[in-house]
Amino acid sequence: MKRKNLMPITKMLSILSWVVAVGGLILGLKIIGADFGQVAAWLKGAAVMLAVLVFAAIARALGNIAQIIFDMSNFHYSQSVGLNSQLETQGAALNSQLEALKEQTLKLNSAVQSLREQGAQTRDYCSEINSNSAHIRKELSSLQEKIDAQDKKAALTHEFLGKGNGSLEKMNESLEKASWSLEKNSCDLKDINKNIFAIQDFFEKIAKHLDFKK
Repeated sequence: MKRKNLMPITKMLSILSWVVAVGGLILGLKIIGADFGQVAAWLKGAAVMLAVLVFAAIARALGNIAQIIFDMSNFHYSQSVGLNSQLETQGAALNSQLEALKEQTLKLNSAVQSLREQGAQTRDYCSEINSNSAHIRKELSSLQEKIDAQDKKAALTHEFLGKGNGSLEKMNESLEKASWSLEKNSCDLKDINKNIFAIQDFFEKIAKHLDFKK
């Protein structure tokens, strides 16, 4: 299986491992072939091939480890780039939201300031109303005092008129009594006049009678 984006050192170690392995096998076979019938030759050749294979395996393992580290670094880098891109996108969106929130806050502050100004105007208006109300209460109190004074004067006038009406009634009674007395006296005078006329007539008759005797 081929790897994508292999590191140069990984490629070098991979090639080196193959070269060493092939070279070791050839060297081991030569050693065995030189003394084919000797056990020592077989042991030397096997030892050389084993050592070479171990070295090749170690080189290949180091290359794989380096490639794994490189792949993990690339993966983390790509993840960090994606995360940074997402963070930048989210940051831009957050900045946009913050700007919108800032505008809303400014509008809210403006509205609050307007409400404060309206509240101050309302307090001034209420103070003016209270002042006018106090003045009106004073005027009403003064007017009530004047009305009470007029009521007292009216009561005194009514009382005086009541007394005057009583005096007039008494005067009318006195006048009626005087008129009755005058009428009575007039009747008495009429009777007196009649009596006087009767007396005069009597004396005249006597005088005439005396003259007749003479």
